[in-house]
Amino acid sequence: MPPFDMDFAKKTEDHIVGVIQSTYGCFHCNLGGDLRPNTKKDAKNLKKCTKCGIARYCSKECQVQDWKTNHREQCNNFCENRADGGFCFAECLRGSHFLDERTFQTSMQGRQQAFFQALQTQEQRPNFNLIVTCFEGHDEQVVLAVTVNFIDDDWEMRKIDHLVFEGVDQGQNAVRDINRGTGEISSETLQRVCDRVGNLCREMNQHGQVSSILLGRAIFKHLDNFKAHVEQVLGHNVHVTPDMAYAMRDMLDDAMLRDDDDDDCGSAATIEALRFSASLLRQDG
Repeated sequence: MPPFDMDFAKKTEDHIVGVIQSTYGCFHCNLGGDLRPNTKKDAKNLKKCTKCGIARYCSKECQVQDWKTNHREQCNNFCENRADGGFCFAECLRGSHFLDERTFQTSMQGRQQAFFQALQTQEQRPNFNLIVTCFEGHDEQVVLAVTVNFIDDDWEMRKIDHLVFEGVDQGQNAVRDINRGTGEISSETLQRVCDRVGNLCREMNQHGQVSSILLGRAIFKHLDNFKAHVEQVLGHNVHVTPDMAYAMRDMLDDAMLRDDDDDDCGSAATIEALRFSASLLRQDG
């Protein structure tokens, strides 16, 4: 039985890279790019970075200067993230300011379509585990991110980072709330999250079955409503659980509020135990 093709998004990624190269031309001076349309005739003479194959330069001088000021770190990110087939490479490009929001979302749609096409090669219908969370993104956005885990026909565990990565709310108040403690979202944002994840689950059930969902930042507080919505969409039970790191942090915040001016050692010990356990579960903060 064939393993799942973790390079499923390569065609989409190659197209994005081509668009970036034609837009920027030389990555240092923009020679041959859209920013200098009168020099497009020189684009064919641009040389690629031999390491990442993405950055292009019109001269050795431009390559050396860009390596010193910008491309050294950028190149390593390109190579590391593109080598990991499960990582969303378009997300890396947007983080490096090469993609605007519209182009990014278009590339994400192409990546999702390529993922579902790749699933058609699997003889067995896999069970999917989803990890759903919200956090602050670019330009005062609250971002919904969905990561997918499943076992393919070759009995290999596959992880597809951020199959969904899109804004569900925006503004200073929304960003402030999502960064507060373990995160807060409005009822309207929760509904957008439920609708988007529900639609994703419906499409995934055409290729397998969504059997479990782990809820991360902010969303875990609305577990019952989320679970009811997804199960109504799918027509079957789904095991929905909170990310314990966030759940324990929420308990810790509540315990600390209730412990004001309380010298009881038992309560203080409980808080310390919760803090230590949460740090072990989620070292990355």
